Amino acid sequence: MTRKRNRAHGSDEEEEESYLQDNGGNTSRKNTRKSRKSSTELNVQSPILTGSLNIENRSPRSEERSEALEWRPARENILRKYGSQICNIDRKNIRDITEEQFEKDYRFIKPLIVSFSDGAKSWTDPERWTISSLIKEYGDWLVSSGNSMEIVRRGGNGDIHTSFNDFVTHMIRQRDNTGEPLKFYNQSSLPRTLKPPSIFKIVDGIDDSIFFLGASGSGVTFHKHADSWNGPESFYHGTINIGDTVAMGIQKKKALTDVEKLFYKDNQFLQEMQGKISEEERNKIKQDRVDLYMKIHELLPSSAEVCQKIAGAKVDVDDIPSAIKFLELAIEKEPYFVNAYIDLGKLLARKNRLEEAEDNFKKALALNKKLWDVYAGYGDVLLQGEKFQEAIDIYRQGFDLRPDMVSFLHHIREAFVRMGDQKGARRTEMEIGRHKMRTRR
Repeated sequence: MTRKRNRAHGSDEEEEESYLQDNGGNTSRKNTRKSRKSSTELNVQSPILTGSLNIENRSPRSEERSEALEWRPARENILRKYGSQICNIDRKNIRDITEEQFEKDYRFIKPLIVSFSDGAKSWTDPERWTISSLIKEYGDWLVSSGNSMEIVRRGGNGDIHTSFNDFVTHMIRQRDNTGEPLKFYNQSSLPRTLKPPSIFKIVDGIDDSIFFLGASGSGVTFHKHADSWNGPESFYHGTINIGDTVAMGIQKKKALTDVEKLFYKDNQFLQEMQGKISEEERNKIKQDRVDLYMKIHELLPSSAEVCQKIAGAKVDVDDIPSAIKFLELAIEKEPYFVNAYIDLGKLLARKNRLEEAEDNFKKALALNKKLWDVYAGYGDVLLQGEKFQEAIDIYRQGFDLRPDMVSFLHHIREAFVRMGDQKGARRTEMEIGRHKMRTRR
């Protein structure tokens, strides 16, 4: 059976890209809340806005070892690193809130944690959510997962492809505490097990059902999206999973508030640019994107994310000086904005301002040592400046972080060639060959 791959929300809208980055799971703002999801979750641990799992196909296969597996509680190091008893989000039992009160006080306004007297049994069948049950039904479905940065960058989609069985039996157990999280979409039968209260009613064609599964210590960096169970529309939130975490969430396919509709309009522009259009039409859309984000900037003048979006749109119309200014403004508004440092470093390198570019990559690296982008961009700047050995060292660190990205090895080989080290170049060429042989198996 072949199944069509879905986007993150089952529609042409994507989640807005994060404007802050995690630091191996650590959030960079002191007021970050760790419980920003309505507790319609299957476990009562941390919120679970996690990565993405897209279904591709299914074939008969045994569910070996699944009976012995259980969802793991958080280890002491995870509790020490991320645990907190501080929560300033309202909490209510479902019996104590009416639909009218929810609409008046919470929807589009602020988050609410909802509890159920009988736990998950109040709204679903918990037996359907055990590891053995999930593997039995979905073990051979091919899935894509990813780390927190890749998930948000790709609009909710991961970049590592495995079977569901391999994910739950190997990946989340063998990796470190920032292991890969994933989502499971409404091709499964799980949505039919839901019996949510009226305030969480699901409407066909309007809402998407999403299954979240995240390893202990994993999560997703800051982002926002349309109205959903895990937060009001346009509400920036991040996730850290304290223990293995599974849940079902519901999210609107389309934005409902005026400001968020403008963000989603850009998704439409980007899709149009991917189609078969004339160069004149493409250039018009590029300018429309600039105008769109300048309008959003007027509405949200304090938003660092919007400044970064403007910079990206300015690059598309070849206005690099303006793009640099808006990235500098984004960093001024949010000094922990890792992506802004990366983007600014790249643009400064294009203007041959290599010392400034290198400085920005150093700042990005100090904020987050687990983003391959930093090593790729930083290495390119060093290579451009003919600092070959330093470039090799940085590229090597990037490859150690992402050994699936053979492009790091190609850049290392180039650096050896340009510095006249033929032995190093041949050694790297052999490493590239071994990498290709491993990936073919």
